[in-house]
Amino acid sequence: MTSHYHPRRETLLLFLVAYLTWGGVTLLGLSLLRQTGGPWKLAAGLLLLFGLLMVLVPRLRDDGRRSHLYLAVQAALVTILIPLHAAPLSVFAILNFILSGQAMLMLPLGRGL
Repeated sequence: MTSHYHPRRETLLLFLVAYLTWGGVTLLGLSLLRQTGGPWKLAAGLLLLFGLLMVLVPRLRDDGRRSHLYLAVQAALVTILIPLHAAPLSVFAILNFILSGQAMLMLPLGRGL
């Protein structure tokens, strides 16, 4: 089975929105962590890894199993990032929207929804 990403205009628009969202979350989250003295270097590394995975992995062909591993790693990164910003609502939780969109694009319809 090959990857379910399709380079259609709609998909490219979704990727653009995802990259812009990731960039905004990164800038805002790191700014807030630096102001509060939080572990901004750790967050920067995790956000960079999230972004690299977001750009590189979906373009690889796989057998379907790699998609689950990719989504699990990104979910783990978001899970680690959320408690780094000690606020009632962490800005890093917004990354779950990107992750859910990617799951719908990568997985077959029954599993993606």
